[in-house]
Amino acid sequence: MNYLERIQKALDWMEANLLEDIGSHEGAGEAFMSPWHFHWVFKSMTGETPGDYLRKRRLTSAAMELAGGDKRIIEIALEHQFESQESFSRAFKKYIGTTPGNYRKSRPLSAVLHKRMRLTECELRHRTGGMTMEPKI
Repeated sequence: MNYLERIQKALDWMEANLLEDIGSHEGAGEAFMSPWHFHWVFKSMTGETPGDYLRKRRLTSAAMELAGGDKRIIEIALEHQFESQESFSRAFKKYIGTTPGNYRKSRPLSAVLHKRMRLTECELRHRTGGMTMEPKI
């Protein structure tokens, strides 16, 4: 199993357990790597740390719940592994640019902020600066 397959397996596992209390150590186990090595390989392949990826995906999931439902903000915060409504609001405002309450009031049409990541050879070449197209003049 190569690095691409290992990281994709960890990404899939992270997505399946997004609302669980998981961290990068568990993701490292899914990729059959040490936590340090997993962190380094994940960041080099995706452009972000495993923790940042989880946080952004959780905030995106929370934003979708806020836009489409009436569940209390504290319930959404706790469900998405934030310790308090205050820490959730701070992270939400930093990432989304507005408070959860204001976001809910605006009811945006598009709430997909950080899409689920799928790694492919072509995308990996593109992310690492390789050419994916050859222009012909």
